[in-house]
Amino acid sequence: MSTQTPGDHIPQWTFGDRIRKARRDSHLTQAALAEKLGVQVGRLSNWESGANNPDDIVAVARQVKLVTRVPVMWLLTGEGPAGPDAPAASEVPVRGPRCNVPAASAATIRRLTAAA
Repeated sequence: MSTQTPGDHIPQWTFGDRIRKARRDSHLTQAALAEKLGVQVGRLSNWESGANNPDDIVAVARQVKLVTRVPVMWLLTGEGPAGPDAPAASEVPVRGPRCNVPAASAATIRRLTAAA
């Protein structure tokens, strides 16, 4: 039985939304995370608000992972490992409606997240 009706709006999480969630779950302020990432607070704020994305979104996701311990794959796509029965990173799609990774190929993301 589905509770979704035609025309329902399903909000999508952006890269900025996922950074904000990772930061808050790690009990960090914007200032604290910005300092750890080596960026200005305004830049982090712009990423979180969706005003713009980092130039190297994969590198930023890897840095955020080091600080927050949130998987890179989830930061980039909203999907990823969630437990022992979760699919391998190579099986998780990196393009699709919940992914807003511009100009990054699936192979590159998988290679970089496998190293993280």
